[in-house]
Amino acid sequence: MRQATVNTAQEFYPRANGSDSNLKSLARAILAQAFWDALAPPRRQNEHLRDDALEWFSSSEQTPGSFHWICSILHIDSGRLSQWVRSHKRNDRDAARKIRILLRPISF
Repeated sequence: MRQATVNTAQEFYPRANGSDSNLKSLARAILAQAFWDALAPPRRQNEHLRDDALEWFSSSEQTPGSFHWICSILHIDSGRLSQWVRSHKRNDRDAARKIRILLRPISF
């Protein structure tokens, strides 16, 4: 019989003594999805996703999964990134190009 494990809060933060590629991959995937939700071309069924994503980019929370948590794992300036997202409108070809360039090194 497999024994249940108890996770501690510390397990959800980056390791101080090295990189955790799985954690960084998860953070990049969350960020990529948030970009898509916030800046994808508009459709009726994704309006609530856009609102949620924009709220996520503006949140001040520091908990695991939050925008600031993701940015700290990826060593990204959360203030500048949040401002950049808010400054671009949906269906903006320039924004889409910038996102593709930003996410290019990300492989899932």
